[in-house]
Amino acid sequence: MEDIMEKILLVDDERSILESCRQMLAMKDFEVRMSENLSAARKELLTFPFDLVITDMRLGADSGEDVLREVREHYPQTGVIVMTGYVDIQNAVQCMRDGADDYLPKPFEIQDFYNTVEKYFERRRLKNEVANLKEDVSLFRLALAVTELKPLSGLLDSVLELIIKETDSDSASLALLDEEISELEVKLSRGECLSRPPVGSRIKLGEGICGYVAKKREPVFLNRNDESRNVAPGHFQLFSRHLSQISVPMVVGKKFIGVMEICREKPKKPFTSRNLEKTFILAQISALAISNARVYDKLRELDELKSHFLSIASHELRTPLAAIKGAIDLIEKTPEPANAEKLIAIAKRNALRMMRLVNDILGFSSMERGNFAIHKKKSSLANIVSNSVETVRSKAETRKILITVAGSGELPEVFCDPEAMEQVLGNLLDNAIKYSPEKSEVSIDMNCEGPYLKISVTDKGPGITAQEHKRIFERFYQIDRSLSRETGGIGLGLSIVKKIVELHNGEISVVSSPEQGKKGSRFTVKIPIEEAGTMSPCKHSRENSLA
Repeated sequence: MEDIMEKILLVDDERSILESCRQMLAMKDFEVRMSENLSAARKELLTFPFDLVITDMRLGADSGEDVLREVREHYPQTGVIVMTGYVDIQNAVQCMRDGADDYLPKPFEIQDFYNTVEKYFERRRLKNEVANLKEDVSLFRLALAVTELKPLSGLLDSVLELIIKETDSDSASLALLDEEISELEVKLSRGECLSRPPVGSRIKLGEGICGYVAKKREPVFLNRNDESRNVAPGHFQLFSRHLSQISVPMVVGKKFIGVMEICREKPKKPFTSRNLEKTFILAQISALAISNARVYDKLRELDELKSHFLSIASHELRTPLAAIKGAIDLIEKTPEPANAEKLIAIAKRNALRMMRLVNDILGFSSMERGNFAIHKKKSSLANIVSNSVETVRSKAETRKILITVAGSGELPEVFCDPEAMEQVLGNLLDNAIKYSPEKSEVSIDMNCEGPYLKISVTDKGPGITAQEHKRIFERFYQIDRSLSRETGGIGLGLSIVKKIVELHNGEISVVSSPEQGKKGSRFTVKIPIEEAGTMSPCKHSRENSLA
């Protein structure tokens, strides 16, 4: 609801008529301005948003038709009533044809004057009520869209188009929060009015109008010609071509989604408080629709992952099973002991391969359900490394790869889950051996960095491109599928490693630059030596080399 007085501009070259009309309108609680010619009226129209202009037909060198044309061309939402003498009645009729809302013959009674003005505002109020009903229908349509799950990309387009249409805006944009880096990303923009970075740009919280709305969760409402309506800190200003702008936060429950912005330019009228209310409602409904679309995208992604997982798992489990069955069949048919031992070794190797696959699947499943527990205690890093090396030694020897360890001599005990950390190192070593050429070297380096312990595994493989540095920790992601089929694996190892490291309040990183002609990759795990809150700098950093 608007709580401001309706504004009227009187235009007449007779001062006495202006003053008497002003007094009559002031008694009815209208806010009135006066002009004696077209030039003065133009200045008033530029600096003040009027609801109605009442003009005489004769204005010296100018005319009421000139005022009507000025208002209809530049301020189409402002009403016009023409005052005319009986001799000019034909001109008044023509003015009605040209867009005037009513005419008032001179001389007129006070009550006739009131009735004409009140009749205009009553028609205006009825028109606004009809418009409000249409707005409610549009809100209902948008609310219906919320119940229909659809991809986020398609939803954003339809939401923005509906917002521009229903708010009669020249421009609109949507910036959504990227939770990983706590910044806004401009996802979609229409029109040229908004003073914002292009689509794809990042906006820090607190930066500019959009960033302010995101940080404070408060709307910003700016009107050039009526600062009394503004809802914003004083340091925000509209750009020269902007007439009015509304920026509102998009929130679902207590979860912030992003910022919706709309803008108008002249000759349209500025936004009103009703526009602000409606935009706020639209933003919250849109936020719910976006939240649902993200759920839809996530469900679709999970469905694709499930299909992908079943495809990979069935293949990877079938391969070692076939090898084991083939070895057993041959043992039954082969009496020679030497050959039997060789076949038993094949069966064992493939059984271990199956065990690793099943362990990865079970571990990943526990992590996805949030049931993966770690049990920390003071543990010897040397023992963890030694046990991890033993699990892959056979595989390394088969490919004639040398594993070297450096820096384990005087390192302190670390507060961790030793079995989980053995799984971390085992997976890293397994990958290093898998991707390294035969007769090469895989090295393990350990040292202290303040209150943290760093463990690095370096291989001589082909390397990992910069674009893949983040993706390699995604579930089911495999850099070289042909090599994975040959050596086994379903793309869960590194995602499990990353989760275990994070459960230890640590971090994992990779350094690899094949684009620069450099071979090999170096994975580094960094975990706290002590339990959180009791960490102290490591005093042991001397490195020893062990073959």
